[in-house]
Amino acid sequence: MKKDILIVFYDGWCPLCQRAKQNIQKLDRRGQILFYSIREPTVFREYHLDGLHVEERIYSIRKRDGSSFSGIYTIVEIAKRIPRYRVFVPLLSMSIVLGFGQKVYDWIASKREIVPIGQCTEDGCPVHFDQK
Repeated sequence: MKKDILIVFYDGWCPLCQRAKQNIQKLDRRGQILFYSIREPTVFREYHLDGLHVEERIYSIRKRDGSSFSGIYTIVEIAKRIPRYRVFVPLLSMSIVLGFGQKVYDWIASKREIVPIGQCTEDGCPVHFDQK
């Protein structure tokens, strides 16, 4: 059986995001999910993440066909790959169809904390690396 690899870009400065990543990695027994922090300049450039609002929503790319997902759609893709989470796929999908899934995701994402202190302004914590 071929692995259906999902490359997930998460905020490495976010403790909530780091804990979620660790929990998912423990449950990903088939090694189908690869995590990269958007705060790493080489990752940001290599995957051409500029302009994709990756600092606002978790972002992912399905390696098999290059399809990309953001926010709640990435959560669905992760849930499809973790047996314990597959039971939530219909509920997550229904939340998208009913129009509140992405809104709930965005609300939760807006409440997350960012560390290290001093790296953000009142306008947020944008990711912007010089493209040299």
